[in-house]
Amino acid sequence: MTEDFSETLRVKADPGKHLASDVYPVLKLNAVRDFSTGIYDYNVMTSTFLRIAPGWPVARSASRARSGAATSGTRSSRAPTG
Repeated sequence: MTEDFSETLRVKADPGKHLASDVYPVLKLNAVRDFSTGIYDYNVMTSTFLRIAPGWPVARSASRARSGAATSGTRSSRAPTG
């Protein structure tokens, strides 16, 4: 998922509450882990944000089936600079 992020506050930018120069788009990845301790269940969520620059990241994904087994791969078309 993508969302706008505030440079100064380092949080999701609410529409209309930040200067345009303070907001940039990010790609957000949520990782959730559920596990039991034997006493009760725990749920842990971690969010990672990647700043999106114009034209990057660009990725292409493809998959195909061969002899009943599926294979997939992801290839980056452009490398990050700087």
